Amino acid sequence: STYGGTTNGIRQHCVFPFLYQGNLASSCIKTDQPPTTVTDLSTDPWCSLTSSFDQDQQWGYCDLGVTPSTLNNICIGKSKQLKCPSDYVIDILTAVYGVKTDSAAKCSYDPTDCFQNDDSTITAVCAGKNSCLIHYFDKILTSCDNLKSTYLHLDYICVPDTVPNIREYNICSDVLIQPTNEESVKRGYIVSSNFSNTQSDIDCLLTIQPLDKQDVYVYLLDMELTAPLLGQGCAKDKLILTYDGVTNEICGRSYTHFLLQTCHSALTLQLIKSRNSNGKGVKLYFEFIDRPPSTMCLAPPTTMSPLLTTSSKNPDYYPNVSPIETQIFCYMNDTGLFGDNIKCINNYLLVIHRAFYGKGQTCHYTNEDCIAETDYVYHQCAGQQSCGVSFWTPSQIPECDGAYATYLYIEYQCVPTLNIQPSLQVCSSTVLLNVPSGILTSMHYPIYSQYQCPEISLELPEKYTLSMYLLDMDFAPINSQNQTCLDDYLILQYRCDGHFVKHRLCGTEKAKFLFHTCNSDDIELSYRQYSHQTQGGFALYYQLYSRDHTSAIPSSTTSVTTTTAVTVLNTTDSSPIMSTPAKTITLCVGKHHIISCPKDSVIVLLTVDMGVSIQDLCQYSPFDCFEERPHLHSSCNGKNLCTISYITALQVKSCENKSALYLYVEYQCVPVKTQLQVDICATNQAVIQHSANILLPSYVPLTRECSVDLFSTPLSFGGKPRSFKIYLIAMNLPVTIQNGQCDVVHDAFVDIHEMDITSARLCGNLHTRFLYESCSGTIRITFHDIFKDATSVLNYTGFNLYVEPVVQNTNDECESAFTQRPPIHAQPLMIYNETVCLSPGRTRISLLCTENHGLVFLDSLQVMII
Repeated sequence: STYGGTTNGIRQHCVFPFLYQGNLASSCIKTDQPPTTVTDLSTDPWCSLTSSFDQDQQWGYCDLGVTPSTLNNICIGKSKQLKCPSDYVIDILTAVYGVKTDSAAKCSYDPTDCFQNDDSTITAVCAGKNSCLIHYFDKILTSCDNLKSTYLHLDYICVPDTVPNIREYNICSDVLIQPTNEESVKRGYIVSSNFSNTQSDIDCLLTIQPLDKQDVYVYLLDMELTAPLLGQGCAKDKLILTYDGVTNEICGRSYTHFLLQTCHSALTLQLIKSRNSNGKGVKLYFEFIDRPPSTMCLAPPTTMSPLLTTSSKNPDYYPNVSPIETQIFCYMNDTGLFGDNIKCINNYLLVIHRAFYGKGQTCHYTNEDCIAETDYVYHQCAGQQSCGVSFWTPSQIPECDGAYATYLYIEYQCVPTLNIQPSLQVCSSTVLLNVPSGILTSMHYPIYSQYQCPEISLELPEKYTLSMYLLDMDFAPINSQNQTCLDDYLILQYRCDGHFVKHRLCGTEKAKFLFHTCNSDDIELSYRQYSHQTQGGFALYYQLYSRDHTSAIPSSTTSVTTTTAVTVLNTTDSSPIMSTPAKTITLCVGKHHIISCPKDSVIVLLTVDMGVSIQDLCQYSPFDCFEERPHLHSSCNGKNLCTISYITALQVKSCENKSALYLYVEYQCVPVKTQLQVDICATNQAVIQHSANILLPSYVPLTRECSVDLFSTPLSFGGKPRSFKIYLIAMNLPVTIQNGQCDVVHDAFVDIHEMDITSARLCGNLHTRFLYESCSGTIRITFHDIFKDATSVLNYTGFNLYVEPVVQNTNDECESAFTQRPPIHAQPLMIYNETVCLSPGRTRISLLCTENHGLVFLDSLQVMII
């Protein structure tokens, strides 16, 4: 954007490229001053407002500073590209899901709508980037009486990051930044020495001194300093900010966001890095902004005394979580200058439920007020024992037509840390929550270890509900391309009033409230720590309540004195990804049928039989005579869409050469990718609650043997045991003879073991199919390979198996299947018959060929005895 020149006070933009002195200019011009009679000259570069400055003489100064905010509403099923000018990055000011109670204009922002903040997710995807794509995801808004969201409201600005005409200052070599008559400083970058690899064992000091009636606005572009341990202050590394009589310390990792604004004195920055620090440093952007005449700045206090003191007597809620408390700071409130005015007792942390600026008739929140969420308080206070908050610098609310806020509203709680509450490292299949409160952590927290712990069942006592808080999280960040946690993630899911509720978390998070269950006695927790970068893990705090408990968490559409019963529901994902129930098709002669599966699922044909009707009808009956049509398996299996036709009636030899009047098909849709992806060479054990893919994601020729043990959990109702249905999605491995017997010496192959017996052996290039249903809830899958010449195996991709726990059929007498008679070596080219029965000892048989020979199936029939 531009200002001054011939803009006439109207916001206009540069046109690139433009013609200047006969040459095309593709950026703002710094070397030559524009022809002007304007007395208010600027040292900023300038640009043309049209494609030819030589012809039109229309120009403006390039505004290199922070851009005005941009508002967006994203509707259901839509997405939005957020974009900044070149060399600028995004700073998310507001990201809230909104809902209306009426039916009109559901995708239009109204300050009186009910909102729920989603700033952490959107910030992780967009902050610090030049552009990003934001998708709308359906949300059940816990703070809005569990209503479904109707739009996502965003407000963002663009902050200079690599703009070439802005000077860079070094926090360790520069001492003072101050505008003078000789040097009119307007803005600049502040970086630590050799940013991205700042040296350790330093203590640097830099002062920013504004002119009279100027304020300093500071934005954090990037920071990575050693994070503190839970409940402790910055130790190894810290950036100390001293201004307006306030001293704050920050450390850890942080995305781009607005950091602070002074209102009268200098700002002092002190960067301390210890000898054993491994943080990359900090990068800031600052601007000197002229203070509006209407803004008054109070003198800072000459002496500091804490406003809040800690009583020697523990409060009534100790050692559990505190009730929710509220504070409202009216404009010109300066109490934060005298010490921390939001404080927990020792060994407790602040959890910020809500923080917003409001514009109303009085310094009190009402339903009619215009409000806008702010993440300032969260950055300042979340995860701290105490913090100081003031509201004495004006704050405009873009959503309220630029009106200035009259108050700052905050809801918070105090949550106990590991010093008070017992902690448990969770990775086992079942965790009984039999104490009123406690802390659950990842393995070896706060030391990061590569772990995959799927589907841990958190079991509550009967007739109890649970509130869950995140105390600390230091995982690999969210994937910005698809807004999904990949390498690292923490998943918490449960059912509430028929809804499936799921939270998927990753990245760096401070203490915050997650959810409150309603009528579920079981919560499923899964997590994966797989990043190759050093992280810290997670810590959760839970609090049990009896079912008739009523929480003091107010709805965001009620006054602060109103309390509502907790029925918290918050979801970011759909139900578990599982196979569909088996479906059937009966095709008469001359007909066809199109089978289609949902996205990311493929067709698995279970049965394809020609049917000879005993009643001469095109209607399936289990008493009809059948013959299998195996070639259709390879033509449809593994596809998302397939057409099956039965054009001409065919004679069936095994049915007295009678004509088949119909084709009978049973099929399922099986997912290619589930929520639980188990790399067979990276995981030793996995507990499967819903479904999983067992895979070798890429093939590399190595001599190795990788195994994973899979365990199915009993169903929560009745505790019924479950076995596995096992499907092959795809297999593409090098093999000596395709469609031949697996060569256990030279081939890459997969064995599926059950009760110490190899139930299946797979190799080569195989199409999608249902393999079998196991007899137990424990199986082992093993991948064997031997080193091969890499040039001969360049195009092989690995394999993908899908497993799904199902209730065991107790009538199958499964255990007796492993006492069957040993197989007989079949002689070459001899035809053999075998029968498998649903009777003890006959539910399985083993078929074995003479060495160097393979099986050929001539016929297979399912028979019902009448």
